[in-house]
Amino acid sequence: MVQPRVPRTGTVFLDRRGDDRSLRVTRHQESQLVVLSLWRDNVCAGRSPEAG
Repeated sequence: MVQPRVPRTGTVFLDRRGDDRSLRVTRHQESQLVVLSLWRDNVCAGRSPEAG
């Protein structure tokens, strides 16, 4: 069984539907930015827009 990679910073919320789905919340202190990303099978499926 392969263990999913967990980010070094932020928080991971597992999806109760399974299928290795999760929501990752990562805070970037230096830019005062919070990024929400959706993951499935350890691949990023989408994320919140970042300020540019």
